[in-house]
Amino acid sequence: MPNQPGPEDPSAAAGTAPMANHHYDEANEHICYQMAVKLGLNVALSPIDNAKLLMQIGFEPLPPTPTKTLFGRPVLGLPNVFKYMNYMRKRDGFWGLYRGSTSRIVCQLVSGCTFHQVTSRITFKEEDRLRRKREEDLTEDELRKLFMMATLRDLGGRLTCIILTHPLTVVKIRCIAQFIGQETQHSGILSSMRSIYQENGILGFFAGLVPRLLGDLLSALLVASLTYVVNNYVVEDKELKTYTGSTMAYIGSALTYPFHVVSTCSAVSNSGLVAGSPPYMPHYSSWVDCWRDLSAGNQLKRGGSIFFRYYTGPQVVLGGRVVPVGNYPGSGVAPLQ
Repeated sequence: MPNQPGPEDPSAAAGTAPMANHHYDEANEHICYQMAVKLGLNVALSPIDNAKLLMQIGFEPLPPTPTKTLFGRPVLGLPNVFKYMNYMRKRDGFWGLYRGSTSRIVCQLVSGCTFHQVTSRITFKEEDRLRRKREEDLTEDELRKLFMMATLRDLGGRLTCIILTHPLTVVKIRCIAQFIGQETQHSGILSSMRSIYQENGILGFFAGLVPRLLGDLLSALLVASLTYVVNNYVVEDKELKTYTGSTMAYIGSALTYPFHVVSTCSAVSNSGLVAGSPPYMPHYSSWVDCWRDLSAGNQLKRGGSIFFRYYTGPQVVLGGRVVPVGNYPGSGVAPLQ
């Protein structure tokens, strides 16, 4: 009878090592592919993201026009994202639509690599044992434990990514915001970092960090919790369960959206840019001050819709038509023809 290789037999190691390396390479290839796809989509959608960011900080250079809602109520409508992007293109050229792309790409790469490295290192002793079981064999307590472990791992990865990449996020936001005043100090990553340090010191790199953390982590926790509850106690069809995550992600994003508006405004306020100073924006003392001001003006949701946008400032109805009272935000900038 031939000798069977023992657990420490070099021949056994030689046989299993290539297989392990093969799986490792496949996993890395899959991660790289996912990052490449996300990066491509991120760059392709840059013009829409840039327009949305300018909406978030309250820049509305095109006047509202009378229109009606789906129910026939007269309102003042703001231009949709495509008209907004057309204004940006006419004022800044085609490549102006891609402001902040360099910092956006670097931020995406750093975030993707960091998330993978952090989450792969957060391990739990009991998890491997539970994952070897079939899902139908798991008890309710075991399912809850798996949910908690997966959620903690995800939150840990997100927390690290947000803190590590926030300086680059501030660079990107200010690069896009300088479109309003046509400044140039944030034209590159290094020049932008130098300008941020000169204007606000080290803390400037973390302007808007707290509301961003709260928004992202609350959204992730909400999505994970709702998905777990719906899939385990409401929906039984396996095919329907595949759509639960996407639906809950939309709900979580909508509920925590105000935190992202506040984060963006906090990153711009008192930055030395025209966009971060009166009359465009007050100098906020903190993100809580920013939240209170935006909440008082019903502005916490601005930029949330890119197609059906309505003016929420002072307005009156004259002869059945709605007209704005006084100047609308951004009215100091003459619309391009």
